[in-house]
Amino acid sequence: MRSKINLISIFCAPKSGSTLLEVLLSSHKLITSIGERRFEFKKCNCEKSLYDCNFWKKIISKLPNKNAFEILADNKDDIKSNREVFEGMLNYSNSNFILESSKSSKFIDKCIKNDQSFNLNLVTLVRDPIDLVQIQKKKRIINNYKKGSTIIKTSFFVFLYYLKQLRYLKKTFHIIYYDEFMKDPISELNSIYRKLNLDPISNLKVNNYDIHSLGGSFAKTRNYNILRRENLNYLTGLEKLIARILNLPSKLIMKYILYKKNA
Repeated sequence: MRSKINLISIFCAPKSGSTLLEVLLSSHKLITSIGERRFEFKKCNCEKSLYDCNFWKKIISKLPNKNAFEILADNKDDIKSNREVFEGMLNYSNSNFILESSKSSKFIDKCIKNDQSFNLNLVTLVRDPIDLVQIQKKKRIINNYKKGSTIIKTSFFVFLYYLKQLRYLKKTFHIIYYDEFMKDPISELNSIYRKLNLDPISNLKVNNYDIHSLGGSFAKTRNYNILRRENLNYLTGLEKLIARILNLPSKLIMKYILYKKNA
């Protein structure tokens, strides 16, 4: 058993682009992603069940505790079971790092507390809070206002996440601003790879059907090798004004985080 698991954890508010970052970051041969660790769905992003996917079948067959997946389905922040699964993934893939993007502060706190088991590399991803409000409005429109959060709920939820990002700032390994990432993803990825002592890349090469992470806003039709910034314009003039006022605290925290990134 390894003395420590080299773990990369992406922390951000939902809909900030963590799945995109996770997919591209894990395209490196020495990084294996488990995604959002949504074992309760028993579904791999290769579009097969965990028990039909060759990647997961081989990992499950070699686990000391065959019930590790069931335990994680009930409590995905269980450190012991996560470590067992991470060990299996590293041994099977010959990778050096496990990548997860569950955005669970509870899990991160446990990893920090259990530093004898994990070498945590925390990546903070920040996105303009108004973007997140726009995305929720889009979700509501698409789903006939049966899904998605209101401006007030989204703003409060985003603020809580920004407070947590602020709390983790001293533990943060790397900070990424979504807009900069979309403009030059290779540069941002290589910044992380260099810090991890991994070889840089010169182009994006992602095979959608070779992605075995769990959960996330995953779309098989999306071409991860060609990135385009979505033009978000779903709020009315009054809604934009309300969103700007409600998200002013989050905006200030975001600017402070970005200041620390560039300091």
